[in-house]
Amino acid sequence: MTASKENKQKQMENGDVYIAFVRYAEDINNDNNPKGKVRPVVIFKDPEDNKLYACKVSSRVDKPLERKFGYIIKDWKEAGFSKPSIVACNRENIREINKTAIHRYIGRLTDRDIKGMLIKHIKVARLEYKIMKEKRNELER
Repeated sequence: MTASKENKQKQMENGDVYIAFVRYAEDINNDNNPKGKVRPVVIFKDPEDNKLYACKVSSRVDKPLERKFGYIIKDWKEAGFSKPSIVACNRENIREINKTAIHRYIGRLTDRDIKGMLIKHIKVARLEYKIMKEKRNELER
């Protein structure tokens, strides 16, 4: 069975890990010649508006900025990764994604990692809000 047929047959669930084409932030609105990178992602669905979101995954677990805004996957082998990995939890690195950009299934985060990632996302969202609020206050001065 080909990877694309396998993707269509598998019902995507929150916490599934795929290899997918992820557009660069500066290229989000360029539909003619999209630029991006094929990389591992963790998928989450928004049931209210029926959209898929991809959280970028990196193996650069030693980078301070990645650690500040990311969740280090504890059960990385069980999720299908070949080395320790980190999921980006900041707004800039979470993208709405079309099913056609998804290439192949890798695995699934454990419940422990899904919960840890969601908690980290909430913490990062608070931090991003605080930073945005501080910038806005600086501009008003």
